[in-house]
Amino acid sequence: MNKPVHLEQFLAIIANHTGLVIPEQEYANLGKILAERIKHSQSRGAEEYFSLLGSGSNDSDREWQVLVLLLTTGESYFFRDTGQFGLLEKVILPDIIDRKSRENREIRLWSAGCSTGEEPYSLAILLHKMLPSPDQWKIVLIGSDINENALEFARQGRYGAWSFRRSEISSDETYFKRKKNSELFHGKEWVLNREIRNLVTFMRVNLIKDTYPDNAGELREMDLILCRNVFIYFDSDTIRRVVGRLAQTLRVGGYLVTGHAELSGQIPDELTGKMYPESVVYQRKPPQEVAQRPGKPPRVVTVTPSLRERAKQMVTPSGVKTLSTASMLALPEPIASMMGVREKLRLAEDFFKRGAYHQAIAKAQEVTDSELSTIPVQLRYEGLFLMARSYANSGEYSKAASCCHRAIQTNAFSGQPHFLLAHLLMAEGKDEEAKKHLQKALYLDSKHAPTYLELADVLQKEGDNKRAKRLRESALEILRALPPQSRIETFEEWTVEELIQHVLELVKRDND
Repeated sequence: MNKPVHLEQFLAIIANHTGLVIPEQEYANLGKILAERIKHSQSRGAEEYFSLLGSGSNDSDREWQVLVLLLTTGESYFFRDTGQFGLLEKVILPDIIDRKSRENREIRLWSAGCSTGEEPYSLAILLHKMLPSPDQWKIVLIGSDINENALEFARQGRYGAWSFRRSEISSDETYFKRKKNSELFHGKEWVLNREIRNLVTFMRVNLIKDTYPDNAGELREMDLILCRNVFIYFDSDTIRRVVGRLAQTLRVGGYLVTGHAELSGQIPDELTGKMYPESVVYQRKPPQEVAQRPGKPPRVVTVTPSLRERAKQMVTPSGVKTLSTASMLALPEPIASMMGVREKLRLAEDFFKRGAYHQAIAKAQEVTDSELSTIPVQLRYEGLFLMARSYANSGEYSKAASCCHRAIQTNAFSGQPHFLLAHLLMAEGKDEEAKKHLQKALYLDSKHAPTYLELADVLQKEGDNKRAKRLRESALEILRALPPQSRIETFEEWTVEELIQHVLELVKRDND
């Protein structure tokens, strides 16, 4: 008779195979998903289904594809995050094109975790626009994902209106042909032209288990890797290992672009962070710069043992609830309605930290939209500001701005929503409006170093280098009072010590 399968064992095998870490508040939903898959896979119970997942057979591989699809969001659309794509168009791709035009006229790009293909196709369109003679270049553009169903959809190059919700590119007949009465999308459909489709090669890649860099294949010497909104599913140990391998897959000088603040504290020595108003990006260092500098102690990082390591040492713990099919079906819904307001906000913050932004918004709304008169104003404000951050990180800028304005109405003495609103306005190119909100943020919080730095960038764009320098010097005073190895919002990818060095370089440049 098979031993009972425990929840921890499913958590461990999922983490071991995919890197996905399921938080405690999602255990009920996981139970429902597993119960559904046990039924559809015709397994006779949790034990048999667990054996299927671990068998390594073709049936196991097919089951993992379905299970991963249910466990991840896979949200994608054309030119997602206009700020980052603006940075690609104005800074990163021009640098790559200029360098490669003097070398071998070969550009190598990888969209890792591309879901249904909108991201690599956006890159292909951008390259087609920017290259003077595309047919005279060799373009290697890989779109990869762990889910074969998503990749098969991507290969068709057929998209509905939802894939263009942040872009007007569908109206460009150079790249898309519009079809009416689409059965696939129940209405309008746009078909990507063959020339752009042929620029992208889709392949299934498991970032946890597959081999890269691959000197015998195409995953090598990349000029640019986009791996955005992928790390939100991984634990810190997995992030560190995957980012290290992605860094090795870049050529020297190649770029890695991730989702905002996804790599806090996880940057390998091979990469250096570069800050731009739109985003932080990472570039591979020359080998001579990677070596440990004399006198600098090695960085020590305390890592919580990952679920994969726990899986290797799996011992059935005493007192742990057995996850039979019946118990999975009986797992209760989250009892958020019974929790206090602060607990709801804590859950919303947890969702936010994991990148589950729409879940964070839904939980925060239980506080902000409550009709209870007993909810303190400050807690309503915290909920509104969390919603604003969540909308901003998911690219829904108009909704983020609306929440910022509501937060300002709720608490007129906080600089945070003004600071975020300024970022949203800068992403739209509205620097003058952004400047006003940065000035308000600075008035309300004179100790907020990021505001000084952002306002300095705006003023420098206007040619007011003198005021920009003074603001940076004020930021330095604040930063020097902080612990050198700590990190601050907006610049999480840098330690305070590293940020100080960067600002000093800017001040020095102002003096020149």
